[in-house]
Amino acid sequence: MFGQVDESALFPGPVEGFTMPFFYASLQSFWLYYLVEVDLVASVLPDTAPGAGLRPARFTDGADEYAMVSLDLQRYTGHGDSFLEHVEEVEFNVYAYPEARDGAVPLMSWQDYLRGNDQTKSIGGYRLHVPCSNPQAVAAGRGFFGEPKFVAFFDYTVPAPNNPEVTTWEYGVYDVVAPPEELQQQYPMADLNKQGPLIFKIEADLTGADTFAANASPIIEYGVNPYGSNRIVSNWWSFYDTFETAFLTPEQAAKVTLTLGAENDKWNLRDDLQRLVANRLPVAAQTYQSPIVSAEDGPAFVVPQ
Repeated sequence: MFGQVDESALFPGPVEGFTMPFFYASLQSFWLYYLVEVDLVASVLPDTAPGAGLRPARFTDGADEYAMVSLDLQRYTGHGDSFLEHVEEVEFNVYAYPEARDGAVPLMSWQDYLRGNDQTKSIGGYRLHVPCSNPQAVAAGRGFFGEPKFVAFFDYTVPAPNNPEVTTWEYGVYDVVAPPEELQQQYPMADLNKQGPLIFKIEADLTGADTFAANASPIIEYGVNPYGSNRIVSNWWSFYDTFETAFLTPEQAAKVTLTLGAENDKWNLRDDLQRLVANRLPVAAQTYQSPIVSAEDGPAFVVPQ
């Protein structure tokens, strides 16, 4: 018999110290998309009860079908009652849909998907790894969404309204020199962000790539319930402006370089990048820049008449 059920059957419980939704005060994102073999994505999806898991999303490219993965650099700020936080993170996502939706999920080209044409909002990113600079954001991501999130060190030089001369994207993700996780609450946040060995680095010069506005919002994302039930959880991420999207030519894609660290990290992020992304060229890039809300103009002398 179908009908309404108690909300606890549909929504995970609250996470102490946090509320939802989380409102972004500012956000800049940079996605790179790669096509991969379907069985590679299938091999990294979580084990769940029969009928309750995820399937790799398949995308057409002419006569062939592919799966897709992405790397998404995010820089964002959030306002609290007594703080202003800033966060850097990267979502390494593989694209999937709930097997419970079989028969109601479109088989479409990856170009149409990036234009935002999956109106079923079934296909979304399963977070495989999420390095993040802010321990509070790590705790929230783990608690609400089951994200495999961990503290990492970042350095970057990216386009920004206050420095229009920068047109390329460069960022590095590093392990941190930090105390054991069970002791981290005893240490100031600064002590958790000392640069350790390189995990990976992206350098992308997309100068001259033609872009167009795409409305992919809201994006649906998937994780595994953090409370031991191994249930898939989902959430929508809404954007209040369009994405600038570029389908890359082989020549443009060749200007994107992935550099991997010399050794694997304890989360296996480096090895998963080696297996899923290395030696491939991206097929598309998307950027999102939240609107500027205010500007203070430069000074001028007051000259007596």
